[in-house]
Amino acid sequence: MIMQLDALRNRATRPLAELQVAGAHQRQAVVGPWRLTCCLGRGRWSSVYAASPADYDREWPAQFALKILDRSRCTSSRATSSLQREAAVMQAARHPRIAALLDAQLSHDTPYVVTPRIAGVTLSKLLSADVPSDVDFALPLHRSLWVVRQTAEAIRHLHEVRWLHGDVNPSNVMVSPRGEVTLIDYSCARRLDGEESIHDGWTQSHAEYHAPELRRPGIRIKAAADVYSLGVMMAHLVSRQPSATVDRNHQLPTEWLRLLTAMLAEDPRHRPTSEEVVDELLALEISLL
Repeated sequence: MIMQLDALRNRATRPLAELQVAGAHQRQAVVGPWRLTCCLGRGRWSSVYAASPADYDREWPAQFALKILDRSRCTSSRATSSLQREAAVMQAARHPRIAALLDAQLSHDTPYVVTPRIAGVTLSKLLSADVPSDVDFALPLHRSLWVVRQTAEAIRHLHEVRWLHGDVNPSNVMVSPRGEVTLIDYSCARRLDGEESIHDGWTQSHAEYHAPELRRPGIRIKAAADVYSLGVMMAHLVSRQPSATVDRNHQLPTEWLRLLTAMLAEDPRHRPTSEEVVDELLALEISLL
């Protein structure tokens, strides 16, 4: 697979064009060596398409996801920088809970990045499903712990390679049919060292998941901001609403409440590290066996 992808990358990059797919009645776009099929989603600055190698000698299923900057919607340098950051994060990170970078073209007229297409749905979709009023948890407790722990493992690895995700929320957590998690969308990522970690007032959606320090431009953002966002996501799994406060009316284990309270501390110095969060969540999972 790697050799085949390398061969595709070495071919001349073709401009965005349309071609007639044999046996099909629809026209499909080609970006570089990739044929795009259906649109999987759209963001503020970019769109994500299912993709397959355009020049392979047999038809491939659309097993890849290509994220391309939408020049018609945004031509700002910030949009370009966001895609460059995504590529840099995926290149630095090597973890099963983080999408792998397979291809990137950042200097072309149509910059893009390519990852494997991830099976499943976002956690936000799981949380939006109708839940009977007599059910205490949006997901069973053991499943909630597993989802949050896997997300915490991805965050821990990002912190180890000195990156802040910057936008941890259920829309950026993919859950496979087997319950395996992939943390996606690194467009708001920032280096944890250097000037880039000084908050410049960048904005993103899902403000209810932001750590308090993200509302204060001009300060240096630390890894604890991701821990806070993960804590809000944990609270959402329990209460069905994103909240920075812990509802003690829910019948949760004492250790769960203690960890959640610590993660949601107003002062980032009082929050546990992502490594400590992973260890404590794993201990909680074991206690439920």
